[in-house]
Amino acid sequence: MSSTTKDDTSESSPPQNKLAIAQKKLKVLKNALKSEREERKNVESQLEAVIKSMEQLKNVISEKENKFLQLYQENANLQEALLRETKGTTSTVKKQPLAKPPLFVGNNSQKGKSETSSSASSDIVNLQQSEAMELLQQKCKGYEEQLLKNDELFKQQNYQIEQSKIEIHNLQQLFEQRLQEINEERNHFEQELKVKEKEWNFKFQEKDAEIKKLNQEFEKKITAIQEDNQQTLAQLNLELDKNLRTGEFIDSLNEKIATLEKELQRGEDEIKLRKEVIDSMSNSLMKHERESGELAQKLSMMKNQILEQQVGSGIGKKFAAVKLGRLNKKTVSFEFVEDKTDDFYLIIDSKTSEISVNFDNIDEVQETKDGKLNILYFIPGDSGNMLKRNENYECFEIEEFLKVYTNIKASLILKNQHKIQKQNTFNPQTKPLTPSMSKNTRKFF
Repeated sequence: MSSTTKDDTSESSPPQNKLAIAQKKLKVLKNALKSEREERKNVESQLEAVIKSMEQLKNVISEKENKFLQLYQENANLQEALLRETKGTTSTVKKQPLAKPPLFVGNNSQKGKSETSSSASSDIVNLQQSEAMELLQQKCKGYEEQLLKNDELFKQQNYQIEQSKIEIHNLQQLFEQRLQEINEERNHFEQELKVKEKEWNFKFQEKDAEIKKLNQEFEKKITAIQEDNQQTLAQLNLELDKNLRTGEFIDSLNEKIATLEKELQRGEDEIKLRKEVIDSMSNSLMKHERESGELAQKLSMMKNQILEQQVGSGIGKKFAAVKLGRLNKKTVSFEFVEDKTDDFYLIIDSKTSEISVNFDNIDEVQETKDGKLNILYFIPGDSGNMLKRNENYECFEIEEFLKVYTNIKASLILKNQHKIQKQNTFNPQTKPLTPSMSKNTRKFF
């Protein structure tokens, strides 16, 4: 069933990829249209700003033209006023009466007086006229200079206005051309989008039909899988019923194990009593040095017998355990073995490998706080160096395992002490067994 679903999904994946590509293309085209519309809006806003600036320039130009017209009118009025003043001065000079000729030729004194008075008055009038003409000429020069300056300013501003009009006209042409290009591009994109939409709508319809077919096939497969699951559930229920029966059988076995454990506890209590008797005997025998050696030998023999009885029950027995690792767990079995040379070994056996560790290379075996078994031992490496290993296990019979280990360790210590005592009997210079040494042997029990 799984192989058919994989084939169907692999066959339906290419059209789905095409659909995804088509949707991405549509998104790209829509984004391009959005960007073009935003650009067009920006151009239109720039055009509006330029048109506003053109209107402002036109208003400024009209204001300046009005000012220049006012100045020009004022200059014209000044010129007319100057002309009037010049005409008025000349008319006053012409209207002044000339000195009348004398009536009587014989009266010379009166004639001389009248001539002197007329000549003085004519001199005064001439002076006044010359001063007035000079003042008028100075005013005329000032007005003419001001008029020339105003004409130059008017020409410069007219030139600037013409240049700005030309620039505005060029900008307007550029913006109009850009607007026309944007409109053409927009129309082109709209046409392409319409064509693409038609194509993709047709493709979407085809894909919808394919998806409907696939859904129908998947529904058929799902119904078949559900039927298979129902069958498997029925089988599982049967197996659960069997497991319940086996559970009841296991409970009965557990009750038997509990009774056996009680019997074992009784045996251990008896062994403890024997050990206490042996300890009291060892304390009483330590009073005399000569007797202590013989008694120690007897004690060691008795302890060896007890230990051999206890160790013998543990040798050859396999203890099931699980090795705890960082990533995974591994099922192993422990076994204590004695070879022909009376050396003891701990064999750690798994499905993939088997490790044999001499008791001399075992540094520590203890139970952790969380109920795990911790073993610290050394094994020879490829280069000849000893490799240290610190491993944790979940042991199902951890108490019995530790008892067998401590008994084997104690028996080894007693064997070593027995060898030393034999050497002491042949070498009188060596010291006999001291109470501290006997205490070290008792701590393993």
